[in-house]
Order: sequence, then structure tokens, then C-alpha cells
Amino acid sequence: MSTPIRRNPTVFPYRGKWRLTFVDRLGKTHSKSAATRQDAYNMLITLGIDEASGRNVPSLVLAPTVEVWLERWFVDSASELRIKTIRNHRSIADRHVLPELGQYLLTELTTVIIEGFYRRLMSDKGLSASTVHRIHAVLSLPLKTAVRHGILSSNPLEAVRKPKRPTVRVTPLNLGDTKRVLEFAATLGAAEHLRWLLALRLGLRQGETLALTWDDFDMVDATVTISKQVQRHKGHGFVLSPPKSDQGFRTLPLDAEAMRVVLEAHRQRKHDCTLVFPSRDGQPRHSSTDRKAWLRLL
Repeated sequence: MSTPIRRNPTVFPYRGKWRLTFVDRLGKTHSKSAATRQDAYNMLITLGIDEASGRNVPSLVLAPTVEVWLERWFVDSASELRIKTIRNHRSIADRHVLPELGQYLLTELTTVIIEGFYRRLMSDKGLSASTVHRIHAVLSLPLKTAVRHGILSSNPLEAVRKPKRPTVRVTPLNLGDTKRVLEFAATLGAAEHLRWLLALRLGLRQGETLALTWDDFDMVDATVTISKQVQRHKGHGFVLSPPKSDQGFRTLPLDAEAMRVVLEAHRQRKHDCTLVFPSRDGQPRHSSTDRKAWLRLL
């Protein structure tokens, strides 16, 4: 008896609904309908999980494909990850992962396949080692989740040798340069002086600084509280979100010079704007505009 040819499961629109087709162990093709594309994906994932858990469901596929599993993982993780993170991971998956690995079943992925995939990305597409590391990160959590759900017995990424990234040496400003930068920033007005003083004195991240409102400053205790960051997302505009980690929530003391600049910038602010560093339209300053201002200052 010949071994049946296994075909990868497919999801496609059909007569106003979505159709799922898959092949069982015996090579027999099955079809199911769903109201939405996501319902079809959910159905396929459920079939794969049932099979992986050892239930007696003889007509089901062994596991979902990489494409199906990533789609399900992105949807399930939308409430846990930042909008920007999901968007960036989806973009990397669509551009690099799915064209080569999308039709593999999860159980077909091996360390050899993934390492070969990484080598081709660098040799054929000319991607850098840093970009390959980002692609590796996109695969990491979905495959860990597949192990946790019982679809995979082990994670093939754990033994993968990633390409070595070149060491980037950063030369920070020395004390003299820092003083010169702040002295010149002071000639640009209190708001610009405060922008770069907070960055250089307190080490605030760009998104944290541009999200600051005047309520974050305690004029009596001479402190500033960091509790949010601003990001710009395509289709969503500016979005305020919590810091990246619990350690990102912090209240920092301000010295006498910093408080003097804070009070001066507060006196010069537009009274109808709560943001400390707004753009002309009252929205948070765009990150690229802010970076250009820094380069001009340097």
C-alpha cells in the first residue's frame, strides 16, 4: 500500500465564508466552513492541538503550518504585546519567514532547516546578522508557545546557532562635551534646554521624555515621575503606553538647576497644552523631529 501524499492545510474565502481544507493520516481530504477567516484559523489550531494532546481524532492533521500558527499567535498576543511590537513582528514574518517557512508544519521544523534558512537570508538576500537576530526573536515566542500547548515536544530554536553580530563600539559624550551641549541648549529657550537636560542628567528615553506632561512634575518635592511613553503607530496616531518594564515606573529627584529650568519652561508654556514638549499642533513631538533637533544641537 502506497504512503498517502500529505498536503498542507489551507484557508481560503468561499461563497461569503471561509473554507478550511486538510488531509488526515490516511490521505483523505476534509473540508470545513467557518464564518470568518479567524474562525477558520482557530478551528485548524484546535484540530492540531487535539491531535498533539493524544486524543482519538483519527481524521485530523498532525499540526498546523507555520503560517497558520503565527497568525493565531499574533491574534492571541495582541492584548499582551504593544501595538508597535505586533506590527513589527508581523512585518518581519510576512517579508522573511512566511515565504520560506510558512508552509512547513510546525513538527517539520528542525534546527538544520532553520540554520539553512538563516544562511540563505544572509547570502542570498544580503541581510545583516542583526536582522537575522530579529527574525529569530519573531520565531522564538510562538515556538515556545507551541511547546507549552503540546504541539511541539521541543523547540528547534534552542539548538540553533545564530550568526555572530559585529561589536558596535559607542563613544559617549564626556563631561566637557556634555556641559557644552547643555550650555548651547540654554540659548535655544527654556523648553529646549529642559528637553536635553532631562535626557543627559536623568537618562530618560526619548519616548518617556516626549510623553511628559506638567502633572508629572512635583514643584514642591522637586521630582519628576515617569509613568508612560509615547509611540507613533501607523493608522493609530500617537499612543501613550506604560514603560517597557516595571522598573520603568520611577520618580526621580531634580536638582536646583533642573528645577530652575522646569519652572522657567512652565512659565513660558502654552496654557492650553498639558504636554511639556508638544509639536506645533499640540500633539507630542514626532520622534524624527526630535532626533533632528538633537543632531542640529550637536
